[in-house]
Amino acid sequence: SVIVPTRNRPEALRRVVAALQAEAQDHGLSSRVEIVVADDAGAPAASIALASLVDGGAVRCLRLERHAGASG
Repeated sequence: SVIVPTRNRPEALRRVVAALQAEAQDHGLSSRVEIVVADDAGAPAASIALASLVDGGAVRCLRLERHAGASG
């Protein structure tokens, strides 16, 4: 599993998830890699963008309702 923390950075998140998926595919690990995105109470627009990345189990999202910051 790869955990990716994020807050209100949908474009950067898309690039990171795409890079992780490409890396897994290049090494024949696509079916074994799980990407978990931890959304630190992002804005609604960012959450909508994040929802578009969830793809049938390979990418999962955990959303905090309150901003916890780095020390969470």
